[in-house]
Amino acid sequence: MYGGLVGAALKYLRIEPAFPRQSLAAEIARSEVAQDILDLLVDYVATFGATWIMLGHIVNPDRYQKAMPLKLTNIRLRFLEDRLLHQAIVHDPVLYQTLHRSRPFYWHDVLPTASTEGIEFLRLAHKNGLKAGMTFPMILAGRPLGAVSIAGEHFRLDPDQVDEAETMLGLGYRRLDEICGPYHLEPKISLSVLETEVLHFAASGKSSWETATILGKTETSVSAAIKRAVRKLNAANRTEAVAKALTQRLIL
Repeated sequence: MYGGLVGAALKYLRIEPAFPRQSLAAEIARSEVAQDILDLLVDYVATFGATWIMLGHIVNPDRYQKAMPLKLTNIRLRFLEDRLLHQAIVHDPVLYQTLHRSRPFYWHDVLPTASTEGIEFLRLAHKNGLKAGMTFPMILAGRPLGAVSIAGEHFRLDPDQVDEAETMLGLGYRRLDEICGPYHLEPKISLSVLETEVLHFAASGKSSWETATILGKTETSVSAAIKRAVRKLNAANRTEAVAKALTQRLIL
């Protein structure tokens, strides 16, 4: 039953291009199954050349009491496994920029500021077929920071198309958030100014000695601050502490 309705709706979108936003928005609003919404969005982004899509919260699951964060995608599993293996939360320049931006951006725009590891990460995406990509940050009141990323062999949107895509993907994202929630956040961890600073420089690849030189502190005090941050964040080591601090937006 639902498949027939979706098929008819998508056929209508292709026949009546003057009303795609209203039709798709109505389909999204009526949908009660997450996979159905994902399928609608996959079909929508395909109209301008994107093949893959990923929607989700950018959070550390440890912050949640009862529910896992929102994460839906049609991207092949192998790439996601490689992404996790290569510590995406630390090295992915797209993810890093998502933490700092509120407007959509192309993946190639982050190359000038990407680290060596970040560039390699983009090459990994390219190798897996995600050659052209765009990310839409999703900021909802009372919700974790999130994003919708789309990718394909090649695509480019004009400004009006970017605005429309942001609107439609935002509708789908919010509906998925409603269906898959609720999400129960624990209180935010509080770091001191020094702990925040040392984690910030650690995220940039600085050693304790380099951080101490920059901040005008002793290497001992920097190492002690890192240890305190690791303990507060319930992390196993410096790398995990940086990852958790980034996902919780304790450092930028």
